[in-house]
Amino acid sequence: MSESGGADGDAPRWEYLIAHHFPARYSRTFAVPWGARRYHICARCTGQFVGILAYIVFVIIALPRYTGFFTPQVQFLFAFAPLPGAIDWVTQAVGRRESTNTIRVLTGLLAGATMADGIALIVLQQWALVAAAGLVLTGYMLGILLAIRRSGAWARIIEEHFPGLEIETTP
Repeated sequence: MSESGGADGDAPRWEYLIAHHFPARYSRTFAVPWGARRYHICARCTGQFVGILAYIVFVIIALPRYTGFFTPQVQFLFAFAPLPGAIDWVTQAVGRRESTNTIRVLTGLLAGATMADGIALIVLQQWALVAAAGLVLTGYMLGILLAIRRSGAWARIIEEHFPGLEIETTP
């Protein structure tokens, strides 16, 4: 049994809901002791959760005083907030560098605030801003996929996240 409770070093399957990292990548998580066990929580997802909560608190405090929060100018800033996280993840995924949990948490904060903002735009029925956010998100996804594909790391990344899955690697 590993320190996480899985046999042969594998984490229990339910634990992937909070860590989604295999034991070999536990350096990208925070180990939280609970009783006799240690639970591994993804560092970037921790930042995202805190970013969502911070956004909610900020909106509750600031929105009554500041009505320009959902303007295109402010939303433009939110459009670029996930960019550091995307760059951090891609450069790490293609093997250019290894990130740190501090960077993962900080970029997660930005991504979490952006996610909460996107949900707020939907709730407030700001459809033009939702459509613009969707276009930006599509651009991020295409950029990430292109970077991974051009780096030649596609098969390694798939194997890392889905061990045993056979994929076609020819272009």
